[in-house]
Amino acid sequence: MRCEESDTVMVFVTINGNKERIDNYCGNQIPLQIMSNGPSLTAEFKSLDGKNHRAKGFRAIYKFVKDFGIQNGIQDQKRGDKKRIRKIDFPVVCAFVYNSNTHPNGTITSPNWPGLYPRDTECHYFFYGQKNEKVYITFPHFDVEGVPP
Repeated sequence: MRCEESDTVMVFVTINGNKERIDNYCGNQIPLQIMSNGPSLTAEFKSLDGKNHRAKGFRAIYKFVKDFGIQNGIQDQKRGDKKRIRKIDFPVVCAFVYNSNTHPNGTITSPNWPGLYPRDTECHYFFYGQKNEKVYITFPHFDVEGVPP
């Protein structure tokens, strides 16, 4: 959304030691849910000098999660990598296992679905079936940044 010359909430994450803006938010449209790519996120509120100031501001709910907002599957703590933030290595485990003997069908989502998925994040979804089974996947919704092949 264009927010030049208006009161704004800006949200930032840190990628490779650099502060990068996720987006600017203004007006009265409720933004999609946001998730950081690591243990920190910065929200900055900027109010401009206005004579007809009638906006009431904002209210946001936050929570710290370890499961990337993915509600199903088993999070595999052994897989994944580490992110280095402020000279500290944080384990980043976005790996989920789906076994046919416990969950023969279900839904998988990107992190933070239906909100914005976090930047600079890699997730793995592992499906394990029985010897005579195949894995079938359909995508009823698909909105991923990039250029199709």
